[in-house]
Amino acid sequence: MVQALRCSTGPVSNGELFQTFTSLRRSGFQAILAGHLIYSGRRFLEEVGNNTSAPGLNTDQMLRLYQIEADLVHRQLDHMFRIRTLIAAVFAAILSAILVSHKGAIALGALVFLLAWGWEYVHDRYLMVYVLRTRQLEQWLAKQISAIPQLQELYATSYANRWLSPEKFPRLSSFLDPTRVAFYLVVSFSPIFLAELLGVPWT
Repeated sequence: MVQALRCSTGPVSNGELFQTFTSLRRSGFQAILAGHLIYSGRRFLEEVGNNTSAPGLNTDQMLRLYQIEADLVHRQLDHMFRIRTLIAAVFAAILSAILVSHKGAIALGALVFLLAWGWEYVHDRYLMVYVLRTRQLEQWLAKQISAIPQLQELYATSYANRWLSPEKFPRLSSFLDPTRVAFYLVVSFSPIFLAELLGVPWT
């Protein structure tokens, strides 16, 4: 390489030799790294391709995927429970303020809970995506445990308290969830009804 450089460009200085050597060493390292990555990727694709339990994934990967989806469901539920816990605390504060101050106008503040209904609706839209994916994985899991009929039946069946099907009406199903409708109607309008029932002046 150095002789070729001398023949083509004349005398080569020590600095040029060092730069050339460094460039070659760096290129060689990059080539080795690229080859290792290609080899590792090929091995992974071969392992995935040789799987017979599910398209593209082996049993361990399917179980890991189920765990991830189930964790996402529980995490989303935790977000929604936090929202309702916060609303319950504010709701109790509004009722206390009405009883202590005897001002019905405070009850109108509960109408802000209708905005929280929309806030929770957004979380529920994500939740239903995770739930539907988890249900598909549970159907697969039910087929893997045929030796235990009772457990297989539990995984194969599901419980839904929705008025509308999440698959056919995803938006309406999330917005008109029975527990959500009942909760937000109660916390939004019951302070107003309480103020009217107690005869509390509005001003």
